[in-house]
Amino acid sequence: MKLNLQPFLARLNRALAASLLLFGLVTSAVAQEKDKQPAAPPPEVRPEVKGPFAGQFSGDDLSMTIEHTGKTCKGKIIKAGKPFEFTGTAEGNALQGSFSVGGAKSNFSATIIGDELTLTLGFDAYKLSRAGATPVVKTGVNTVRKEVLLIESAEVLNDTEVVSPSNRRIAFVILRDGLRYAVLDGVEGKPYRRIGGLVFSPDSSRLSYIAKRSDGKVLVVVDEKESEDFDALGRGPATFSPDGKRLAFAGLREGKWRVLIDGEAGEAYEAIGAILFSPDSKRVAYPALKEGKWRAVVDGQEHAAVTEIGRNEIIFSPDSKHVAYAAIDGNQQNMMVDGIPGRTFDGITGFGFSENGRRTAYVALRNRQCVLVVDGQEKATYEHIQGVSMDKSGKTLAIGIRRDRQAMLVINDVEQPEFDNVEGPQFSPIGGRIAYLAQKDNKWSVMMADGTPASKPHDRVDFLSFSPDGKRLAYVAVDKKLNTVHLDDETLGGFDEIWEHGLLFSPDSKHVLFGAHRETRSLLVIDGIGGEDIGTLLPGSKAVFDKADELHIITRRGTSYQRLDVRILR
Repeated sequence: MKLNLQPFLARLNRALAASLLLFGLVTSAVAQEKDKQPAAPPPEVRPEVKGPFAGQFSGDDLSMTIEHTGKTCKGKIIKAGKPFEFTGTAEGNALQGSFSVGGAKSNFSATIIGDELTLTLGFDAYKLSRAGATPVVKTGVNTVRKEVLLIESAEVLNDTEVVSPSNRRIAFVILRDGLRYAVLDGVEGKPYRRIGGLVFSPDSSRLSYIAKRSDGKVLVVVDEKESEDFDALGRGPATFSPDGKRLAFAGLREGKWRVLIDGEAGEAYEAIGAILFSPDSKRVAYPALKEGKWRAVVDGQEHAAVTEIGRNEIIFSPDSKHVAYAAIDGNQQNMMVDGIPGRTFDGITGFGFSENGRRTAYVALRNRQCVLVVDGQEKATYEHIQGVSMDKSGKTLAIGIRRDRQAMLVINDVEQPEFDNVEGPQFSPIGGRIAYLAQKDNKWSVMMADGTPASKPHDRVDFLSFSPDGKRLAYVAVDKKLNTVHLDDETLGGFDEIWEHGLLFSPDSKHVLFGAHRETRSLLVIDGIGGEDIGTLLPGSKAVFDKADELHIITRRGTSYQRLDVRILR
């Protein structure tokens, strides 16, 4: 649990009597979508979207050459040296087709996963591999890499690509003849005037998006099934439950907002805040405005009305048993846990549960002093509290404080050395180690909880991370605009940029990887070795380990999107 208190403290120091946050009426994400233009060829050139079946496939007994555009497939099957031309229709990763044998029509089916195609002819099934997908070990690298073409299109609107959490599926929006189409794994959906808010379910099995028709009505499309239409939809995409089976969103009709959960509409309100599913996907909560007052609606039941709900946010405990939010009435605030009010303060921010759900902590303001409240009890008072963190077990509490213009970390009431500034901390998954960032004389260092430095001073330090076994520590340092990765006592390379997702350890803690940019090349660096250029990393795309020495990631080269499969050799 990490709490950032800087914006909160700045607002409260300016005006204690003012409310922390104001929440405006929810507006439609589609209505606010910018009229983006695709980075495409000249207007007279209109490339078609190629599907995942496009290409050549071969096996021991036969081969196939497939042209896959939209939902249509055609090509040639060669068996025992004899060619058979076919036509077919593809939906997702399934293909149905037919060809002529001696004047008689013969049907077949095929499915594809990545670059492996299974062809069924009658009672026989054949396993085929995409031509050119055989991995090649290159000199100077420590991996075997294979690129699997997912889809190719030059009609993609800029900044609409969405990668699934599994990093095996991709969706985006294309523009054709003034209409927009959502494309999932090469399959086009229905045309609409506007499309936005593409989001995958957490399990990567489903895709939803917001669509606007030519009559101005907006609706939510999930699994290519349309919801009822509305005048406007809630800000941002629809919300999937953690298990991916449920969907919720807010819709406006005739001046009233309703939350639709699994297609069922709730009570009408003047405005709706952020909708949240519990971690077990069984419960739903959201703030709602009624008769000028806000109230938390939990499992369809309204809590007591208040002036505001802090940050317009309600949170569930990790075990889904408890729900909490900051209730604001005039100039006073208190934490509401399961509908029961806590102590009253001038302001509250940063409430959170420990990962096991057994402990709570937040920071409150009273008489311009910050009060640390743990498990509902006032624990300590400081001039400023910059942040609060708790380890997974909830036994270790670390807070960043400022006193007399100096900053320090306080861990379970034990004060660490003073610095100009502190950030963090990070808790190791195993072993109870704690590391944090400290600034002194405009230089940043990594410090351990025992007060010993774990790095030399740098201009900046980013992406501090422990390995899964808690034994290794890695971080990114920036010195004179040069980015380096530091692992244990080793420095790995120098790069122009380290990608946003930072450092990633393999599940067995033996390997560390990161994405980097050097001059005109984008590299996936594993154990310090970068290898060849891998193309452009898409927003939201990050490496996913399948095994301790195998991983995959989705990248783009020009108009082609591919999955990069990597096996680490050492």
